[in-house]
Amino acid sequence: MLPSTLAAGDTGSGSGPAGWLLALAAVGGGAAAGAAVGGVQAWAARGYATRRGGWVAVNAVAWTMALAWIFLLAAIPGSNWPVWAVTLDGVVAGLGSGLVVGLVTSIWVPRLQPPALRTRAPR
Repeated sequence: MLPSTLAAGDTGSGSGPAGWLLALAAVGGGAAAGAAVGGVQAWAARGYATRRGGWVAVNAVAWTMALAWIFLLAAIPGSNWPVWAVTLDGVVAGLGSGLVVGLVTSIWVPRLQPPALRTRAPR
């Protein structure tokens, strides 16, 4: 919701937030959200996978790319766009961001390993 919050200061003069501010919000928000999501997932997978160390960083990169995509597409529609076109833009933004997160994180998944099976030595 940050793009619309930043744009709330626009009083119709045509001067919305600076592009660099939106880019900074996308990068910072994506990195923070990705690190948070990846951190919780890595913590939850502690008994199921090893080599989880890079999972947080990979998620931070993936979510940064996804939020950049969302911010970019959110900036395209104008106030004169019909509802169906704005809806389509939102659907494309959502699907595209999900695809980006899925593709980027799928690169790291093969590095995750199941924990070694522990067997007891016979007595």
